[in-house]
Amino acid sequence: MKHLALFVALAAAALSCGAEAATKPAAAPPAESGSVGKFGDWEVRCFSVQSPAPCDMVQLLTQKSTGSRVMSLSIAYAPGTNRHLVQFVLPLGVSLPKGASLTAGSYTSPRLLYRRCNKAGCFVEGAIDEAVIGAMGKSGAQAKMMVVSDNGKPFSIPFSLRGFAQAHDSLVALERLRQ
Repeated sequence: MKHLALFVALAAAALSCGAEAATKPAAAPPAESGSVGKFGDWEVRCFSVQSPAPCDMVQLLTQKSTGSRVMSLSIAYAPGTNRHLVQFVLPLGVSLPKGASLTAGSYTSPRLLYRRCNKAGCFVEGAIDEAVIGAMGKSGAQAKMMVVSDNGKPFSIPFSLRGFAQAHDSLVALERLRQ
């Protein structure tokens, strides 16, 4: 799919590390075309690629003690189809059949299936239910990705929603202007 081109930098940035690690937001790597803006713990950036959605909003999480990447979240908006496209890169060592789920406030997403794994981590990619985006925009300051390790032990990876609504509004406005 064409929209995957905008996730190349994000996919290359994620590294595997211990799932129990505490996380903190980290600065996003520089994009080919540069950052459009920083909104709390989210960054909106655009790429010089031919794509239905050349911009995304991203948050990278690192292990506090080592600086190793734990998880990355990238959300794009395709105005032509009015859909959100995601790439969540989670650590290796997860149970592929169990998938993952995202919890924001009282909302818990349906099971999110892994599309592939490589040395960067395990990827949830594709279109996402609009209810997930709505819940993230209306929830408190934090959400979490719920996963199950390959030994059956469930764990969560918390991430920040600080600035999510503003980043999302900026992303959608940028993409609609590009149409």
